[in-house]
Amino acid sequence: MNENYEPKGPYISAKAAAEYAGYSYDHFRQLVKKYRIPRRGPSKVRFALSDLDEWMLNPNFFCEVPVASKRKRKFKTVKIKVG
Repeated sequence: MNENYEPKGPYISAKAAAEYAGYSYDHFRQLVKKYRIPRRGPSKVRFALSDLDEWMLNPNFFCEVPVASKRKRKFKTVKIKVG
């Protein structure tokens, strides 16, 4: 996502957002999870029209999140003498 990007309203409900994007409500809910479309408002139940416009132009707009590198653990095998 562009660092200079600022969402702009109006803010609409999920059902209205699904209709605006041309999807059924259930399918739109799946797309919100898959493409990480941000939810706005105090209860996080609204979508900004500017977010939906950006997402429709470039579906991966909100997916481009920097991935933190994970440290790999190194294990050492130790032989145990029995007996």
